[in-house]
Amino acid sequence: MKKKSPVFCEHANEVPVECKCKPDCYCKTYTCKIAKKSIKKAKLKMVRTRKDGLGEALHSALRKCCDSHPTTIAWNVINMSECNEAWDAYLAEVEKRLKSKKVTTENAWEVLKVLYNEAIPYGKHANAILRTAFKMFSDEDWKGMATFLEEI
Repeated sequence: MKKKSPVFCEHANEVPVECKCKPDCYCKTYTCKIAKKSIKKAKLKMVRTRKDGLGEALHSALRKCCDSHPTTIAWNVINMSECNEAWDAYLAEVEKRLKSKKVTTENAWEVLKVLYNEAIPYGKHANAILRTAFKMFSDEDWKGMATFLEEI
């Protein structure tokens, strides 16, 4: 495991006002580097995806509306550059399904839940970590992740 890993940071899934971590901590590169900017701007910069609206909504919901170990794992692995392919593939499939007239705000969480296994490509460790984190989500985690979809 790399020293610059979210596992070693006490607040890697937050944007603290004041960071007391060592200079080589994971958060100095990803989250705390932008802690002095507004939370709204920070949130946009942290999401690594070409699908800004959808990616921002789902990623933000993982941090603000979910509070379980699997959602924390998912939030952190999405921040890893090694996960860009998996996250983009997942977002592309979600985007296709959400455009369907059958998907409503009440059942959108079910769409998120069923797509991860078929959408996330195999082969990379980060992809496997994200897929496994999603597999451990409870229905409440999926509902929390879908919370911000109304805003896009």
